[in-house]
Amino acid sequence: MLACCLDGRMRDDFLFFPSFDERGDRLAGDVRALAEVAESGAAVAAKDVSMAGMIGSLAMLLEANRLGVQVDMDELPVPEGVPVADWLSCFPCFAFLLTTPDDRVEECAKAFTARGLTARRLGTLDDTGEVRLRDASGSVVVFDLNEESVTRLGR
Repeated sequence: MLACCLDGRMRDDFLFFPSFDERGDRLAGDVRALAEVAESGAAVAAKDVSMAGMIGSLAMLLEANRLGVQVDMDELPVPEGVPVADWLSCFPCFAFLLTTPDDRVEECAKAFTARGLTARRLGTLDDTGEVRLRDASGSVVVFDLNEESVTRLGR
């Protein structure tokens, strides 16, 4: 699942999507929602979307256990006016990748959507070790964690 803030504007000078002006003092509560879903068991693992971008951060999350996933790009929430490639490559102010049990997806998402954030299930984990992107045109492997490493935690 991706939980993120779509309010903001991409910087012109580098790939950073700040939401400070739009979210203001709500950001602290937004971050506390992560602790709530962890404490309740609605999320069992999480990784912030960092300078590695969304897909690199996802690979980091899955690497230690060499898990795989097929990301449904048609489900990916993208801020209005931001090219998908920029959104996948940027460092957003608030974006977290979470793993959640199948029967707790709605509960996990609600913790974020109740705060005016976006939360959407993007795929299901599997044991392939491959991070794949899928859309209407097909599927492509972008990381094979059996062959390559991002953090070297899985080696």
